[in-house]
Amino acid sequence: MASNPLISILVTAHSEGLVAHKTMLSIFDAATLLAKRGIGYEVLVHVDNGDDATVEYFARYDDTPHLRVFQNEFGDLGLSRNFLLEQASGQYVSFLDADDLISRNWLAGALLALENDPAETIVHPAAILSFYHASATPPVVWLQRPSFDKDLDAKVLLGHNRWASVFVAPRTLLLRFPYHPTEDGIGYEDWSFNSATVAANVHHAIAPETVMFYRKRDESLLSQSNLQHFIQPYSDLFDILQINADQRARHGSSNGAPRRPHALANAYRAMSAGRRFVGSKPALRRIAKRPYEALVRDRRLKQLRSRVPQYVVDAWADIHSIERQLYPTIGAQFSVVSYDSDSPSIGEIFQRLVAKVTALPDYVFLVPWIVPGGADQVLLNYVDALKEIHPEWSLAVIGTLPSKNPWLKRLPASVPYLDFGNLAIALSEEDRDLLMSRLIVQLETKRLHIINSEFAYQWVNHHRNYLTGHGHVVTASVFCYTVRADTHGLGTAGYDDPLLRDVDPVIANVFTDNATFIDDLVQKDGIDLAKCHTHYQPTDLTRMAPPKTIDQAKPLRILWASRITEQKRPDLLLDIAKRLDPAKVHISVFGNSEPDFDLRALQRIKTITYEGGFAGSTSLPTDTHDVFLYTASIDGLPNAILEMAAAGLPIIASAAGGIGEFIIDGDTGLLVDPLDDVQAYVEAIEYLASHPDVARNLATNAQNLLKKRHNWQAFVDAIRDDFA
Repeated sequence: MASNPLISILVTAHSEGLVAHKTMLSIFDAATLLAKRGIGYEVLVHVDNGDDATVEYFARYDDTPHLRVFQNEFGDLGLSRNFLLEQASGQYVSFLDADDLISRNWLAGALLALENDPAETIVHPAAILSFYHASATPPVVWLQRPSFDKDLDAKVLLGHNRWASVFVAPRTLLLRFPYHPTEDGIGYEDWSFNSATVAANVHHAIAPETVMFYRKRDESLLSQSNLQHFIQPYSDLFDILQINADQRARHGSSNGAPRRPHALANAYRAMSAGRRFVGSKPALRRIAKRPYEALVRDRRLKQLRSRVPQYVVDAWADIHSIERQLYPTIGAQFSVVSYDSDSPSIGEIFQRLVAKVTALPDYVFLVPWIVPGGADQVLLNYVDALKEIHPEWSLAVIGTLPSKNPWLKRLPASVPYLDFGNLAIALSEEDRDLLMSRLIVQLETKRLHIINSEFAYQWVNHHRNYLTGHGHVVTASVFCYTVRADTHGLGTAGYDDPLLRDVDPVIANVFTDNATFIDDLVQKDGIDLAKCHTHYQPTDLTRMAPPKTIDQAKPLRILWASRITEQKRPDLLLDIAKRLDPAKVHISVFGNSEPDFDLRALQRIKTITYEGGFAGSTSLPTDTHDVFLYTASIDGLPNAILEMAAAGLPIIASAAGGIGEFIIDGDTGLLVDPLDDVQAYVEAIEYLASHPDVARNLATNAQNLLKKRHNWQAFVDAIRDDFA
């Protein structure tokens, strides 16, 4: 063992077996160059939870000078590196996994690069060549770059790891940034290490013309991290409030002019177009052939040199003496895939996402969007109630689907809307997951509430270990089933099955607006009844109108207003209308049609007038109508029922879902069951037309129930304990 070695070469191993022999040969080769220059070194190997083949291989080094082998059962790469760091004697250290290789000049080149700023610098290889173990998959070349300014580094690191795990740095510097263990859904220790050091203003430099060869295997720890959907821990580098403060300070700065296309590329495109023009004309083809082929040759050579620098090719050829899988044939060089880790796009999206966050939220809602609808009204009700119950809390809403969000203006100005759906629309599924993970971690909230967001359910399912391991309370709101397309109304679907069921171990509370659906959740999905809570939604009683008095001297005017889709049964409405006398009854239909219904069918019925879409119940002409008709086959307890009761209209409705919890047949309205009994609807309409006193009593009783159970204070009092 060298006394007071300048550098400690630290190798982590677990199940590499004889693959580690290639790594050790490349280390010895690089160490020979150190020895020639009189640089003392040591090699420390840590076999962590090693398999028999790996333990047996490293046993051969028991008596090797400058080399020590340790064995432990940490089962964690970060802890393994921390252990090696404690054992190291060198002023500088270099990490390497036991299945990777380094170019001969790496160690000496890194130490040379450290001479300018030895205390606060980490040095990385200039290039990483990734190759797939025992595979013909093309290699990937990653040209690493030194630190940018801190803001740009933060943008890049939010979406990409800027530097690989191989580096040389002062031991004292690294002791300040220990690797975090992989536990409770937390992973990507290298990426997190790089973020932490950049946050602390540590400079990352490049050792010129040095190469690391990264062996990719399906069983590698990085591959396992990707498969297990690990999340990176909180980082000061992505502190949301600091980012916004910095953005305000830099407001108005230019991002620079766009790059112009390269002149050679333009010439190539022009020549290619010319080649297509000459087509099959032999004379023109002979004239065009030589300059075109010369340009193509020059372009390919230039492209090859730009993608695979000569020093990479030289190191690639040199490493062949150790690893015969690697050799830079011309074909291999042209097959190389370039990897760029320096795109700031995800980081820029993150900054735009959080731009309106002025305080880290105590409670976050995850919704698809904010559009006219029952679930969206529930969101708005919860937001307003929480501001009353917990005025000290900060709230935020994350929308996960692209939308114009016409109801966004109803959200209080103090509650930021993080428009994930629109801003992240172009990202891959993997990058959307990564961005949402960054967002949830950096927001630091422990209370998440999903309302009808499929993406949010999927994200929670991916990261169950993280959520349970870090004390998050996850709530889901579900209301009813929907009709499954192309099943003629016989098939149903819902967020409860399978999305809610899949994340059930993480879910602390399930909220719904009707008790009937809770019975289904318990009986059909096995959800624990103790988790389930019914929150009857409030309605605006300030808009309460006197109960309607039907004028028997005029035709009965019926209002039907809803989305025109299979779930709301417009087909049933047509059958009802066909049996009614147009001289005695008229139905006004409001709603936007979805693709599964042809509006022309409504226009062919004399009893019906289609009035187009509507912007909420307040835009409907309730004062000129006598009865509200609701024909849905599947529902919760729809806001439309409550709002029409407040408008003073007597209601005829199907007994779908939780409707029967408000429309009590013969008391607060007329309830139709079975749901598709056309004649029962017709008889109910004719009965109210001929019994105006009964209709008025039904409307009065419905309003009394509204006042008792669906007023604002009753809602706040009922949910207070569930939002503790």
